[in-house]
Amino acid sequence: NHDQIDDLDYEWAIAAEEQTRNFWQGYAMQPLPMHLPDADVAAMVTACARNIMQAREIKDGLAEFQVGPTIYRGLWVVDGHFFLEAAQYLGHATDAFRGIDALLRRVDAETGAIEELKFHAKETGIALATMVRQCELMGDLARLNELWPIVQQAVAYIQSLREASKERGPDAPEYGLMPRSFADGGLGGFRAEYTTTLWTLIGLKEVARIAPQLGHDADANRFQAAFDDLLAAFRRHAARDMKQLMDGTPYLPILKPGSGDHHWQPEFEGTPEPWQRVNPGTATWALAHAIYPGQIFAPDDPLVQNFCHYLDLVDDEEGIPAETGWLPYQGSWGYAASFYAHVWLYAGRPDKAVDYLYAFANHAAPTRVWREEQSFRDSQLGQIIGDMPHNWASVEFVRLVRHLLIFERGDVLELLPGLPPEWLVPERPLSLQNSPTRFGPVSLSLQLDEAGQATLTVKLCVGGGYGKATAVLLHLPPGYTLTQPSTLHDASSTVKIPFVSEQEIHFTKEGGAY
Repeated sequence: NHDQIDDLDYEWAIAAEEQTRNFWQGYAMQPLPMHLPDADVAAMVTACARNIMQAREIKDGLAEFQVGPTIYRGLWVVDGHFFLEAAQYLGHATDAFRGIDALLRRVDAETGAIEELKFHAKETGIALATMVRQCELMGDLARLNELWPIVQQAVAYIQSLREASKERGPDAPEYGLMPRSFADGGLGGFRAEYTTTLWTLIGLKEVARIAPQLGHDADANRFQAAFDDLLAAFRRHAARDMKQLMDGTPYLPILKPGSGDHHWQPEFEGTPEPWQRVNPGTATWALAHAIYPGQIFAPDDPLVQNFCHYLDLVDDEEGIPAETGWLPYQGSWGYAASFYAHVWLYAGRPDKAVDYLYAFANHAAPTRVWREEQSFRDSQLGQIIGDMPHNWASVEFVRLVRHLLIFERGDVLELLPGLPPEWLVPERPLSLQNSPTRFGPVSLSLQLDEAGQATLTVKLCVGGGYGKATAVLLHLPPGYTLTQPSTLHDASSTVKIPFVSEQEIHFTKEGGAY
């Protein structure tokens, strides 16, 4: 344990370092299933894979991916959702899939809740989304069908929480949503807040979407009704709670009005420090997740567009949104850059997502690891939040790189939606091997020659236990035009390609050679 330090001295540290070096030098590392043209980004992905695997522990026969080595050591349900996805992308499918079994250890058979932290009421919704995502990535809906009684009980528990939100009467700010809870990511205490509602919506949406494929039509209708009712309640509350930025743009405060203005507990006395106050960006992590991967709101929804406007306003001098976490006025939450980059990618601004990727990388330590949050140097506060390394950051870097190249939007599979133009370099190939999606594994290989001709080879898994995409869209990089096959539908920058097992596509740089 991190607090057992009595026997630690210099000789112990030297011996521990030598033991660690010997272990890793003799460890057969698994090759990464992606090859990137940018050597620095590739090195960062390699470091991220190392960080994630070094913190993994085997507990009672199951691998659990952990956020950090000391104060954040353990399983965190929200973090875990993304850890398991990144593990899939890195080729650790079996360990990721068995993450479901680790979640099942957190099932309360009496209530139906799936919780690690009792004050995190959102965890049951997150767990539902995780089970659906992992089973779809594995093409194993039979496993999800086995878990269906747990899903049914979890939804019933969520419905009981909604009823509990009414206990304080219709004038309570949480009435009809979810009970007061711990928001996290910048909001402490038990408050009426929106993070719990947003993640519960994601969980309900996912089980309602997948239920018909499993033959549970009655549950599909019931779960969809629960989702629709909660979303309608969210819309009503959000319309009432909207505030305005200095320029008049509306924004949704994650802490609901009437819940107190500060982070500190009511029994505390005195005036809070500036860093303890909330602002428009505080705890917007869950709003970003509801936009993507949750896809609760359409890209042109005013909530999404106004949120993007806000992000533009608070990009710090180093290129990522500041003031969104526990250090709202004086610091930056580095890996939250990925949360917001996914919002930009979903909203049709891949250029902003790419900018955030590089800014995110530039916030890492020289050893290619991140702290969760740190105050700005100019603030002279020297404050830090989180473990070191904080491995959710590594997870988010891997996810963002993958999603810039392969992106799942509803029933549409998008290829190269955020390919950085700088990665189009002759003799520097790009490839992803068997990258899992809910439509099956996808392999890409992109080669360029000096004449500006690009050859993209796409391999899709067709059939099996996977869903079928209603469309496969190839996003051509800016300045490139399709050359062959000419039978493909070309809508300027987006090409619709058939859902077949393998195909080769050629496009060329306008103006010719490099």
